[in-house]
Amino acid sequence: MIDNYEITLKTNFSFNHIQSAVLLARNALQVEKNQNNNDDVVARIQYESYVTGALLCTVGYLEATINEFFSNIKDKNNKNGKRLKPKKIEMIDSMWKLGVPRTAKYSILDKYQIALTLADKKLFEKGNSPYQDVYLLIQVRNAITHYEPEWVTTESEFSEKITEQTLEKKLKNKFKLNPFANSPDPFFPDKCLSYDFIKWGIHSSLNLTKLFFEELELNYPISWLLKNETYNLDLE
Repeated sequence: MIDNYEITLKTNFSFNHIQSAVLLARNALQVEKNQNNNDDVVARIQYESYVTGALLCTVGYLEATINEFFSNIKDKNNKNGKRLKPKKIEMIDSMWKLGVPRTAKYSILDKYQIALTLADKKLFEKGNSPYQDVYLLIQVRNAITHYEPEWVTTESEFSEKITEQTLEKKLKNKFKLNPFANSPDPFFPDKCLSYDFIKWGIHSSLNLTKLFFEELELNYPISWLLKNETYNLDLE
């Protein structure tokens, strides 16, 4: 007779997201380095595919990290949960069970701010890095995910007729542009999607999550990845 038993598991996927983002970013860099050795059309498709994939994974990492924080905070085997005061743990756990900030109506960055508020910690300053940079990164992700084509005037003998896109105004001079993009191409999505853009986005995201856990005086969940020679998250 076989005894009854059960296996109960819960998977944290933030690790997968950030490792995927870094891997895709590295692939984009290799295409960029070999730019003169490849067919430009094929290389550009590969390059922008890698950057787009890395963008989606990076923002996925940001959301998975904060969702995992809320979901795991009361788990018995969660070391971080033991480092918060019991009243704060109960507050965070109770709000999560009530759906705050569990549903999609809460933005990713609002979830981080709510967690800091519940823990009675200092909030991120919205106008400064890394909050502002991550906010812009998420805006690019949203524009890609919910893409709406628009007419853009990129060249004209009359300068006042040239369109300066909203994302271009916000992101100008923050990173090097897509080397495969042509001069008349609009900033978004063509010139924006570059290796240097996603490198900036990954670093900004890692910086924000690291500062989040430091403010809470908790262990950084991916610290082992940052030190691991095989799975390190370094980008050139």
